[in-house]
Amino acid sequence: MSSSNDCCSYPFPALDANNIVLSSSEIHQTILKYCISRTFESQTILLREGSPNRAIYYIESGYAYLYHYHDKKLFVPFLVGRGHWITDKRSFYNSTSDAISVSHENLVAAQGAVLQELSIENYHRLIAEQRYLETLIHKKRVKILEDMYSSLIFLKDANAQKKVEWLLEVYHGILNSVPQYILASFLGMKEETFSRKLRELLKLEIAERQSSSSDEAQLHEKP
Repeated sequence: MSSSNDCCSYPFPALDANNIVLSSSEIHQTILKYCISRTFESQTILLREGSPNRAIYYIESGYAYLYHYHDKKLFVPFLVGRGHWITDKRSFYNSTSDAISVSHENLVAAQGAVLQELSIENYHRLIAEQRYLETLIHKKRVKILEDMYSSLIFLKDANAQKKVEWLLEVYHGILNSVPQYILASFLGMKEETFSRKLRELLKLEIAERQSSSSDEAQLHEKP
């Protein structure tokens, strides 16, 4: 973590209000009932690259920051200050390009920060008891989906393979963390139809990978 300590010795751009996913008082108070307060005595990684952690955090005091690596280079982190919800390690990104390219982030709580943490177990209990909150919690992810889906419309003249690549990139990068009934509703589909189309896309991806592997193997065959 030495590199992350070095990168945190100067001010970072703060997230603006548009990045707050959960803002209303009712939602705020409801979720906090399920949270556990944690005070961090040292810098602590909350979400590590590739982590399946799905906890939700609210910054009561202090701050957390997000940074990521790309081609082994450390990128400038974003400061996440008091009063912000951290619902997912991709929640901060609004644009299509960021949603695709920034896929390995590390979220770190600063020393002295106080965060309200909604554990994975409590998250599932919250959703079971307050089902309407699930849609709101995933609001930012669905917004990213909307941007991606709009981009697909502009690809109407592109070949089918290109469209499949786009859809799969969205699926593997974002959609696997969003309940299918939410996605199906957004796309105006029945959940069964959405699931079938998704399975078809995944089959095409597997076939494409197998074909690519076969072609590569033939290229490496000795004459």
